[in-house]
Amino acid sequence: MENETIRRWAGRAAMAGVLVFALGASACPDNSDTRPRTDDGTASGTIRIEPSGATLIEGETSVVLRAVDSDGTVVWTVSDEDLGTVAPTSGRKVVYTRAGTANGINIVRATDQARNRATANIVQTDDPEVVPGDFTVTPGNTVLTGLLATLELTASGGNPPYSWSVEDTSQGTIEPFGSPDRERALYRSITIPGFNRIRVRDSAGRTATALVTQAP
Repeated sequence: MENETIRRWAGRAAMAGVLVFALGASACPDNSDTRPRTDDGTASGTIRIEPSGATLIEGETSVVLRAVDSDGTVVWTVSDEDLGTVAPTSGRKVVYTRAGTANGINIVRATDQARNRATANIVQTDDPEVVPGDFTVTPGNTVLTGLLATLELTASGGNPPYSWSVEDTSQGTIEPFGSPDRERALYRSITIPGFNRIRVRDSAGRTATALVTQAP
């Protein structure tokens, strides 16, 4: 009889231990998500926006944006609706539309279901020569001496691939090279004296320029 009583108490104690363990496990926080987070608690994942930025000059009203490497549903917002809006506001592909002729910088945010976030800066300006960020072409101002003189230029800080052009084709020619990004180009003067402006445009629509003075 005494042994039976001991066995009953041992069984009850074991059941109580299992119950306590189960309750404790359910009360513990889930720390399985160890991704780095921004100051507002948003997880920093692999989502990105393509293009990562764009410039809308006078007469340009919209740009298509895509969420790449996103996790589940993607929600889109803008920092300033007076500058422009996105439609639709969810999905992997949206269209950003400028509000009238408003100028400024609007930040477009894409947040996926896992709270990963990416941003793209939309620059709105009436000046086609605006160069946001560190997108440059070097050298920026050069004097070339003699007919058929050449100048090598390099684009940096933008979103490749690049496209090159000259303002006055009667003054000189431009030949891009550096596959596949075409980050370099060779300018050749064909008229002296003269003056020309070289433009390079990145895949986000931003433009940088270089000036060439052609002396005898």
